[in-house]
Parts: sequence; C-alpha cells; structure tokens
Amino acid sequence: MAKRSLKTYVNSVNKLHAFGAGIRFEYRRVTLDETRQRQDYLSPLVLFLPWLGAQKKHIDKYADFYHDRSYDVLVTPSIRARDFLFPQKSFNLAKCLVDELRKQPYAERPLIFHSWSVGSYILAVIYFFIKTSPKEYADISERVIGCVADSITIGSTSRMCTGIAENFAKGRPLFKLVITQTLAAYFYLTHSSTVKVYEEFVDAFQTPPLPHTPLLYFYSLNDPMSDPVAIAQLIAEQKEKGYTVFHRSWEVSAHTQHMLHHPQEYKSTLKKFLMTIDPGNKLFLRAAL
Repeated sequence: MAKRSLKTYVNSVNKLHAFGAGIRFEYRRVTLDETRQRQDYLSPLVLFLPWLGAQKKHIDKYADFYHDRSYDVLVTPSIRARDFLFPQKSFNLAKCLVDELRKQPYAERPLIFHSWSVGSYILAVIYFFIKTSPKEYADISERVIGCVADSITIGSTSRMCTGIAENFAKGRPLFKLVITQTLAAYFYLTHSSTVKVYEEFVDAFQTPPLPHTPLLYFYSLNDPMSDPVAIAQLIAEQKEKGYTVFHRSWEVSAHTQHMLHHPQEYKSTLKKFLMTIDPGNKLFLRAAL
C-alpha cells in the first residue's frame, strides 16, 4: 500500500470537503430569555461531538442540561467507524464542522466543545488544524472558552480497536474478537497512513493549541476502552504545562454513560465548570440540576 504523508491529507482537505458538503448538523436552539437578551452577554454555543453510534435519545439529556442554562447546542452527525478508520474522512468532517462554525447564527459566539469517546478524536483533528495553521483558524480558537471530554479513547491503538469492536459486537465475544483482530491487522498494514497520523492528533490533543482554555475530563477506572492511567498522566502533564484542568472519575461506571450512572455528580461537576468559564450566565443562580 502506498504511503501517504500527513501533508498529503492536509492538502486534500478542500477537495474532500466538496464531497462532504451534504453533512448535516443539528442546531438545537432554546427560547430567548432574560439572560440571552442582555446586550452585555453573548450566549455560548455548545458543540456536541458524540460517540460511535450515539442516538438522539442519548444526546437529549445532555442538550436539556445545556438548554436549562440558556445554551444553544450544535450536534455533529454521529461519528461512524469509517470517520476514524480513514483519516481523510475525519479531516473532511472536521473541516466541514469548522466551516459551519463560521456561519450565522454561530459566527462570533463563544464556543464550548463537549466530546465523547471517539468524538474526541474529531476534536483532536480540530486541534491539529489550529496547531498547524494558527492564523487561518484564529477566528475559531479565540472563541473557545472551554472543552469537555468524556470517556476519551486514549492509551493505545488496541484500545481504539476494542472500542470499535465493542460497539459492533453487542455482547458477542467471538464476533468482538474477529473485529478486534481484523482492525489490528488493518492498522499494521496501514501504519504509515493511519497510526502515524493518529500520533499527530494525539500530540495535538495532549497539548491543545488553546493554552488559556479550561479543560474538563470525565472517566472511570474500569473502562476497557479508555486507559485511566493514561488519562491521569495526561491531566498531570497538562497541569504541569500550565493548563487549567478539571476532572471527575469513578471507580465503576460505563463508557460514555457516566451521566446515566452518576447523574448528580456528573451534572454538579459540569455545572461548576461552566460557572468557571462563563461567569456572566445568571441562570446558574436558579437552574436546577
């Protein structure tokens, strides 16, 4: 298989974007209220980057939480396996997303990124864009006021394989094993055009090109798709580099389902984080958990 450099992918983004013009984003807008009508306050837009196979009913509980605090939500399409397996497709999706954020009614609004699992992979691609072309993406980076990452699949390519296999196997161990081994072989054969590219994204995620933007991580210690040791190390290293980092972990919880299993703790942590990054939102004084 011919090798493709990261530069090749970057140069092909615009061409790929033409084929991705049909990507649809769901805009969920809340009714105007006293907070949103204040002339001295521009309500942030929350960008959702969901996990593999996320459905509307799964996203609704998070959207409701943000709507109660007067935030509009922009939901990207549910991440597909091919968006991860073929880097050029993830480049395309991330580019379409950035272009969307430059349009009305999203342009100029403060941004909050909330990603789950493989959705954080797309966030890493956005970070990569900003890192490699800071002037071109300054209009995006300067608007980001906070980033939330839930159940990030970090630690090794094998954990990424496990995550994808788990999603498709649906509790069938033999099928999961077949998928895992197939993916491992695929990454071995395409190492230069997949794994090497992922390493660039991981580097951008570990050192986000948003040095003054607070970060929040949710994770559990028993998640087979997310290495808690790697996450703890990531948090420690980011703090050493001067980032403001918040986190909440649980001994036992399910991948991307921390809000479901620990609703009060999850919402309380998220609320405190939002109060830190968006002190102008008066709804925090009366919004119920």
